[in-house]
Amino acid sequence: IKWTQFGRQPVGVLDPQRLAHGLEPYVVSRTKEMVAPDLPPKIIINVPIQLDSKVLDYYEDLKAKSFVNLPELYNEDPLFISNMLARIIRLQQFVLDPTLLGAALPSAKLDWLKDFVEDNPHEKLVIFTRFRQFCEVVEEHLNRIAPTPVTRVVGGMKVNAIDPFIKGNSTILVGTIAAI
Repeated sequence: IKWTQFGRQPVGVLDPQRLAHGLEPYVVSRTKEMVAPDLPPKIIINVPIQLDSKVLDYYEDLKAKSFVNLPELYNEDPLFISNMLARIIRLQQFVLDPTLLGAALPSAKLDWLKDFVEDNPHEKLVIFTRFRQFCEVVEEHLNRIAPTPVTRVVGGMKVNAIDPFIKGNSTILVGTIAAI
């Protein structure tokens, strides 16, 4: 505790062990060695995915309606950043799967994932997304073709939800970043 002009102000954690014990049911902290020691080093491969022309046209239309020309913002009207961020998030969701926004258009990313799983049925695959709804869509699509049930882990789930993947009963783990 530190004294300031406003009185006593806490600085840091007073009892780190008590805090760790209290957070234990809610926090998962595992290393790769604990979860899957047989996994090779992480390899990140950027795969460019071409959007269908109809999807691309819809995206460009959505983008044009969502963004404001920045030089026009220097007037007396306020800039509502939360609205702009919401629009950016909608564009991200649309690129993942247009059906997340109600558009009956194909998802290039789901098609790529389906092809990858069909071509590599026994490869361990870990997929994380920011969007819980997309996580559920991926799980549903891949469960139709995967040789083992897909394990899904999202924020708020119990720590042992990942166990089927760890024990090898599942080759695909789909989760939200909130679950990390």
